[in-house]
Amino acid sequence: MTTASQIAELRASNPGITNAEIARRLGVSRQAVWTNAKRHGLRGDNRSPSNWCLHCDAPLGEIRRKFC
Repeated sequence: MTTASQIAELRASNPGITNAEIARRLGVSRQAVWTNAKRHGLRGDNRSPSNWCLHCDAPLGEIRRKFC
């Protein structure tokens, strides 16, 4: 099983898991988790859905809105 598929599997089975926790479980760096996630169409980080635009999925950061 490749690292990318393991990352996708961990994200699917644990929606709130952080990149740091995934990295610890797989024995890779947090950067490697982020890079593999982005390369395969997943969000680079695993912030809560309220920090992402509900329309275009763009990151909103600390803004307390639901749309860009």
